[in-house]
Amino acid sequence: DGQVYALGDLGVLPGHDSGYAASINESGQIAGWSGRSMTNDIRGVIWQQGTIIDLGDLPGGLDWSLAEGINNAGEVAGDSGAATGTRGFFWQRGTMADLGIVPGGQDVSSARDINDRGQIVGEEGPGPFLWENGVMTNLETLPGSSGQGIAFAINNQGQAVGSSWFANNIVRAVLWHNGTVTDLGDL
Repeated sequence: DGQVYALGDLGVLPGHDSGYAASINESGQIAGWSGRSMTNDIRGVIWQQGTIIDLGDLPGGLDWSLAEGINNAGEVAGDSGAATGTRGFFWQRGTMADLGIVPGGQDVSSARDINDRGQIVGEEGPGPFLWENGVMTNLETLPGSSGQGIAFAINNQGQAVGSSWFANNIVRAVLWHNGTVTDLGDL
């Protein structure tokens, strides 16, 4: 006995012709983007109860944003053009905040997911990060790796998953928890 689902078009913002759904929460709110083909006109959005909410973008940069993750409080993590380039953002109740960068890091970040505790993971420069309570910290990559990697998802226990990169384009799946990185290939 399988479940039957109805397929429906979520719609796009006025003047747009494309949409992408990236994440859904327990209330059925969907985070993603609405855009216009063959242009940089892309906006992070939330679809909820038949409406589309335009999340806006960070000030001073190119006019674009992407919503990547949404938690059960309707808070969103994603990316936006900013005065200094691409930056990860935290959106909450109509306000978008720049996640910043790791002290001494590169001036670019990209947020991928958010949990119900408001913890956000992603990539800052070439390395994975955890953002919590307004502070971005590096997540260690595997010993012997190039130091490059990305965190893609985080659960409500604070466990994050992603990848750590080695020479010759070798990529290993990893788990971060309580300050420890584990090679999932070694389990």
